[in-house]
Amino acid sequence: MTDWHIEALATAYRVCVLRSHNAECTQFENQQANRKTTRYQLTWADVAIRAGLAVVKGMKEGVKTKQTADERRVATILAMRHYKRAQAFIRASAEGSFPNPVCGKPR
Repeated sequence: MTDWHIEALATAYRVCVLRSHNAECTQFENQQANRKTTRYQLTWADVAIRAGLAVVKGMKEGVKTKQTADERRVATILAMRHYKRAQAFIRASAEGSFPNPVCGKPR
């Protein structure tokens, strides 16, 4: 059994909600434009910034320069890690979702 740190779980929830909401929005846009592939308009680093991860304090969304490349890479890795943690929580839960079914599959 996995122990869940409450702050990490809260951050994982925020990342999951942001990514899921972005996926729903871009899926609708893709359908409207008759695109065959799914595109995510929001990068993982920007998801980390919107979710308020501690490592991204002071970073600006969408700013990609040589100076911010390493910081954005770290933010991407952490956002993806939190997203995977959220997915693991959803799989381990009895209901198969977070209390708010935005991220998981509601019953």
